[in-house]
Amino acid sequence: ENGSQRTDGIEDSYLGVKVALSEGGLACLIKPDIALIVGSSLPTGASVFSADAMQPEAKLCFAWELTESAGLGANLNAASIVDDDDRFAQFSASLSVATAISEMIGAYAEYYGFVQDQDYGPNTNYVNGGFTILTNDDTQFDVRAGIGLNTVSPDYFVGVGISRRL
Repeated sequence: ENGSQRTDGIEDSYLGVKVALSEGGLACLIKPDIALIVGSSLPTGASVFSADAMQPEAKLCFAWELTESAGLGANLNAASIVDDDDRFAQFSASLSVATAISEMIGAYAEYYGFVQDQDYGPNTNYVNGGFTILTNDDTQFDVRAGIGLNTVSPDYFVGVGISRRL
């Protein structure tokens, strides 16, 4: 035994809405697509992973089309997080690059980090990558894996997800 511990379970579900604010284009890398995502986690996960409360957030998303099959994305996020029945503000940002492998399969790599009041823990940084699978024009599955970049981040993580356009 080296003191490491394995934890299994499902995280909280998430429900949100995405609204397009402006459209960029391939001809002008200076003007990105911009969207706003507003949503919240729902306390549905395993007790070890659940916040036991809704955690609302807002994401300002930027996307640049680099080529017809590759893009660059960035997010600026603000969330109201619950930890031990105490609520605090948490800010995060990400930068990602994605490419289409085929009409239905894509791949991406991403760096992201969280900044918060030190009373609620240190800042954390991660890298991850994954694949997306578009099953039809309105449904996408994804699979991802990543690592933490500092000692307070998890050593590694894996996940799957589904997105549905209504």
